[in-house]
Amino acid sequence: MAWFPVFADLIEGEEFKSLTPTEKLYFLHLISRFNKDGEFFQADDEIAATLATNVKTIRRGRARLEKMGLIQVEPGRLTERKRCIATRYLKVKYARIKPEEDRHFAQIQGHTFEVMLNLLRKSRLQPGDVIVYVCLYYFYHRNRGKREDHQFFIMKEKLQSLTGLRDASTRVSKIYKVFTFAQKNHFFEYQDRHQRFIIKDWSICEDPSKSETNCQNAERFKQEIKDSVTRKKEERRLKVIKSIKAQQKTMKPPKNKRYPFSLSVFIELYMKRYGRMPSSRGDRKFRELEQIFGRGVICQAINWYFTADAVPNGSGAKTRSMGNFVCRIDEILKLSAQSAFV
Repeated sequence: MAWFPVFADLIEGEEFKSLTPTEKLYFLHLISRFNKDGEFFQADDEIAATLATNVKTIRRGRARLEKMGLIQVEPGRLTERKRCIATRYLKVKYARIKPEEDRHFAQIQGHTFEVMLNLLRKSRLQPGDVIVYVCLYYFYHRNRGKREDHQFFIMKEKLQSLTGLRDASTRVSKIYKVFTFAQKNHFFEYQDRHQRFIIKDWSICEDPSKSETNCQNAERFKQEIKDSVTRKKEERRLKVIKSIKAQQKTMKPPKNKRYPFSLSVFIELYMKRYGRMPSSRGDRKFRELEQIFGRGVICQAINWYFTADAVPNGSGAKTRSMGNFVCRIDEILKLSAQSAFV
């Protein structure tokens, strides 16, 4: 059965308690993944989709976990061939059990944890609810002894201290109600006794390796996360396109009679290509170019400059800038003249 450890000195430590519920889930997700695979690559948007949060929260959480010494990563990057390399997780503290160490830990079954995260993605649970469940799971193991099926109790004050949530006690009933097995059983049965909960009949999901249904569910979870990442990427792409179109409508070339006509043409074509105004103005230079070569010749050169597959670029600028056009005007005029007769 696939499981990952939750050590007592982690879950009862002040560092872990100081994290937000989403940051705690993020770290538990890393523990689960590292325990199973060792070093691994995973993109921020995939983790964000897994935990029903956003990329900014994941990046902020990663920086905090790094600062606390809980993880060691190699940041994602863009290669020279424009290929995206995801963040590489090199070390995750508390993810592996060392035989020589005698430390108490709870065995959190991986698929049950993934079921809880799926309920989180379906908005049936919140991050704090999942943390309360993990703490109950930890306490179940802590008090299990030699019997798998047993009841145990946890003081409400202790549950609040473990989770760092003032409303931890009210979340127990929510966890109880939100999920039932096919046999109508819950994850656990409980009694609310003023200052403590008595928990019994603790249950977990059957491992996917032993259940065809759970195997299918595990694959469905992965596909839904993948679809969510794809959908959000498309939403971001459409948002960028919408923003560029909005800029093109609102940002128009300046209607100023003092500006040379060729400069207005340059600004208009630059905006169509990049969706923004050029950063510099070459009023005097464009006026001089018009006087020397004529307005029609300069406008033809500008049109070629923005339509040609490749243009002279001495500065290595990523855009077809105004400065590069002015500096390389001789070459551009020759090339634009040649293209007129092709």
